[in-house]
Amino acid sequence: MEQEELNRIIAENLAKYRRAANLTQLELAERLNYSDKSVSKWEQGNGMPDIFVLYRLAEMYGVTVNDFLCRHEEVAVPDKRKGFFSRGMIMAMSVGLSWLVAVVAFVFTMLLAPDFSSPWLPFVYALPVTFIVIVVLSSVWKFNILRPISVSCLIWTLLLSIFMTLFIAFPDAPNLWMLFLIGIPLQTLVVLWFLFRGKLRGKKKI
Repeated sequence: MEQEELNRIIAENLAKYRRAANLTQLELAERLNYSDKSVSKWEQGNGMPDIFVLYRLAEMYGVTVNDFLCRHEEVAVPDKRKGFFSRGMIMAMSVGLSWLVAVVAFVFTMLLAPDFSSPWLPFVYALPVTFIVIVVLSSVWKFNILRPISVSCLIWTLLLSIFMTLFIAFPDAPNLWMLFLIGIPLQTLVVLWFLFRGKLRGKKKI
């Protein structure tokens, strides 16, 4: 197969897979951090994306890189809702596991130390653990909307768990509420960071 023919096949498949995924050239460009002009050139056969971009596209469409190199009569992209559902289930089970540990800790505390005044403390600790799990998985799976929300929740639930621990250990300590003041600059940094990331993502590469 000649280079020119291969370029034409790749260009046709790039356009077909993009349309099958209901994406415009601009939407695809934003996801890849490229300009829509670059995407247009690829689909016209005037330039080819590098192998890393082809790999990202194959992952995005649920196909293999080799699928871009073969001629297809019709192109269909696998239903992404199934992938989203399975990831949601993994996240839910991971969160559920942290709460299972909290319940087990609560039960054993009640059985082995019935005089302990705060057997519910494991549930307080389960809150930041929950959001740690969500932060990690949303980062891995690039759930861009969920990430800043889960990071914010992690900050405040972590401060809450520290506050409750210190309150139980030192009930007469004054001004423990001031711990929550730490959350204000942290929350501000989170907002600024994700705004900055959004601006970087919006920049177009030629």
